[in-house]
Amino acid sequence: MIDNNEISENEQAEETRTVFGASEDGFEAINYLVEEKKWFVDERTAFRTALAYAVARKLNPSSGVKYKSKWNIGTLEQSGRIRALLIEAGYSKDPYTFVNALGDAGLKELHIKARQGYTLSSILFD
Repeated sequence: MIDNNEISENEQAEETRTVFGASEDGFEAINYLVEEKKWFVDERTAFRTALAYAVARKLNPSSGVKYKSKWNIGTLEQSGRIRALLIEAGYSKDPYTFVNALGDAGLKELHIKARQGYTLSSILFD
């Protein structure tokens, strides 16, 4: 299980987030995955997929980075699925606190693997 203590103090100190985004490296990954690889139709889809990937693979959340807010809760999701996913993964205290760090970690790993020549299906389903 992912250690929730690996999130920075700033990230933990915040109440439930309402705005989300990625680090500079995360947005570079999004650009590569959307524009060059054409794996995703838009940035939000890439971010949501990376978040789900990070949770499923139990990746360590990114830490010690600044996140640039890009979406609010209404544009990222409206149905509560992300919150439910994070609660099922053990982030029950304040699940939205971890969205940036987990999404960013997933983006970075997807980016590395894409550059190594993996296909999207091999990354997601192997």
